[in-house]
Amino acid sequence: MVQIALKLIAVISVVLVVLISLGFFVMSQSSSSGASASYDRIFFGRCEEIQQKGCGEGSGWDLVKGDTQFLDACLHLFGKQDAYSCTYQFCSGCKKYDTSEDAVCGAWCDGISTKSLNRNTITSACTSKPKCAPQCSACSE
Repeated sequence: MVQIALKLIAVISVVLVVLISLGFFVMSQSSSSGASASYDRIFFGRCEEIQQKGCGEGSGWDLVKGDTQFLDACLHLFGKQDAYSCTYQFCSGCKKYDTSEDAVCGAWCDGISTKSLNRNTITSACTSKPKCAPQCSACSE
């Protein structure tokens, strides 16, 4: 009789440990999926706003670079990214590039194209990035 009671206590203890462990696992999964849904909502909501404001062109670009919630959401969804890649590679309405390498070259080219540089400086910049230069219209002028 005593042995049966000890076995029953042992079984109940094991079942409780399993249930508690399972409960912690389920709660941790639900909180991480909730955070993921929040990042989706922030990122794609901000993408729509950015698209409506011209995809960050001109003075709107400062707003994109300063939007820490948008950039944090992009970081959590897509890994280490900059504002340019988040906007022009991952926001569907503003998408210009399919790969990170293309986005990096695009950002570099936009940097050259939007500054008033003399031809020698542009030529020097273009020769410094041979992989990107063919894609940049400022280099072919």
